[in-house]
Amino acid sequence: KNVNVKAMTESIVYFESETEIPMWTVFIVESPVPMLLTVVPHKEDSDFKSSPDVYRALINGVGMKEKSEIRKLINLALGQAQ
Repeated sequence: KNVNVKAMTESIVYFESETEIPMWTVFIVESPVPMLLTVVPHKEDSDFKSSPDVYRALINGVGMKEKSEIRKLINLALGQAQ
């Protein structure tokens, strides 16, 4: 299934999916950086809290090298968006 990434930091990703995903589901991601994503509840002040198809996931299972790669990807995406 495809998802649409709405927002991302080095530790959290917000993504949209038409498929309902149970809370606490863990995804194994192998590309572009190996990581685990754990679906967790939205924070009360989240901009996406009222969006039913948008999920919040913690990025875990990564070391410093992987976090650095995630930061590079985010910076690249931000540079392309300008």
